[in-house]
Amino acid sequence: MRELDPLLTIQEVSAILRISRSSIYRRVKDGQIPAPRKLGSLSRWPRSAIARITESWSLEDEHPECSSLKQDLYHRTGHPGGAL
Repeated sequence: MRELDPLLTIQEVSAILRISRSSIYRRVKDGQIPAPRKLGSLSRWPRSAIARITESWSLEDEHPECSSLKQDLYHRTGHPGGAL
């Protein structure tokens, strides 16, 4: 059986990526982060999409403030490095 991909709120995405809400939407506009799925008036991001983003960023070089990000994703996903 296939596991469901949980949807994350803007607050959860902000906490995982350690960037502000406005930075998230700016990066959506720039194409660095995929657009959220709209559920009525709600915006949600698939956890797998956020995990792929963190893998594509060079965490140590470009985002030194995210040094604990992989560990945080491990705790959220149960997979090493947040991989799904």
